[in-house]
Amino acid sequence: MAQSRRGSKRPGGRAEDRRQGGGNHAPHGKGQKGRHGGRFFAETKVWRDPSMTSGATSVDAAAEATKAEPVLAEVAPKRTGRIIAGPRPTTADAKELERQRLLERVLTAEGRPSITRAVDAYLAGGHELPRDQAVWLQVLEHRDEARVARAIEMLQSILGEAAVVRRAVLESRLRSIEELAEEPATRSSAAELRRYLQTGAAASKSADIRG
Repeated sequence: MAQSRRGSKRPGGRAEDRRQGGGNHAPHGKGQKGRHGGRFFAETKVWRDPSMTSGATSVDAAAEATKAEPVLAEVAPKRTGRIIAGPRPTTADAKELERQRLLERVLTAEGRPSITRAVDAYLAGGHELPRDQAVWLQVLEHRDEARVARAIEMLQSILGEAAVVRRAVLESRLRSIEELAEEPATRSSAAELRRYLQTGAAASKSADIRG
């Protein structure tokens, strides 16, 4: 009787317990049969979407993709524009520029000492004074009387072809030469040119009146 109170063992009892308990008591990795003959698994298999993986996995995947695909480096386009240098100045060009610079000094110099230095520098450069009324008007102030006499001669020739540009300045300098020149020939030439200026002015006035 004691044995009947504790419970009797039924044949196949363990099989029913296994069927009622399902997979709760089954060891990992081993499945059991279900009601319809299927199999239940203790561990559920999870399908992992590559696009839904963690950040570290995405970084690893990107690194692998980078290794797999060749990377084309960006190459800066080459500049096609070129700076074309002008022709180099020749010796003749440099000499002409120097001549123009020295001539400008002659034309802008003021006072007998400055004019003398400017004219001497121009001639020392191997240049010839141009046939220009303004240039020879400056030479009238040179300290060398020989150059002054040459200036009077050149002005007589130029004024025979062109009108006087700075009449008052020219007459003033000719008057000074008449008074201060050492050579009689120089004084005479200065007086002759000054009379020519006065005669030419009178003739020009009479021509205007007749016109």
